[in-house]
Amino acid sequence: MRRRGLLIAGTGAAIFGISFLVANSIVESNLVGPEAPDMSSMFESMFNTVTDEIRVAPGDSVQVPYDIRASDKPTLWATHILDHRPGDSLLIVISDIFGDEHGRFVQKEEVKMDMVTAGQDAGALNFIITNTGDTTISVVAMFAEDPDSGMFDPDSLVMSTMVPLAISATMLLVGLIVTVIGMAIFLIDLRRQQRRDDWPGN
Repeated sequence: MRRRGLLIAGTGAAIFGISFLVANSIVESNLVGPEAPDMSSMFESMFNTVTDEIRVAPGDSVQVPYDIRASDKPTLWATHILDHRPGDSLLIVISDIFGDEHGRFVQKEEVKMDMVTAGQDAGALNFIITNTGDTTISVVAMFAEDPDSGMFDPDSLVMSTMVPLAISATMLLVGLIVTVIGMAIFLIDLRRQQRRDDWPGN
């Protein structure tokens, strides 16, 4: 009987196993344990500017200014609610020095990230962060005017951790698919062999 199905399934299982070990190693060494970076640290290398921790009481607002150096490029910004809890809520309003509004965002998740293009004459952006929840929130704001350079920096945590983890996850899926295909081929070959054995004269 042909063993091609078993060989294919074995190859898929090997790919799956190796990818699982690699992904598990990445998680244990970079994302788990007391030495693991928090969410701000994970994203910090993507941004040119990261503010100190800002505490905002319920109903209060804080203003976070950001000077624009390259007005012809979009600015990547993010806000991270530290120790995020259910019910936390922020309203983020972005305006320029002329009072023109460039976006209004509601944040209920731990991290909010978006892009804003202010135009050549804006000079600076003002991020007004209002706590619309019921408890005091600690938040940090992060900014980058050239997001591609930080996002694809090979020394950044995003590139050294998240990208290999994504590749490992893809290989896990490939290994699983190859294993299923191999088992299907094995069953088809087995059925064909049984039919030959049952054929009159055999």
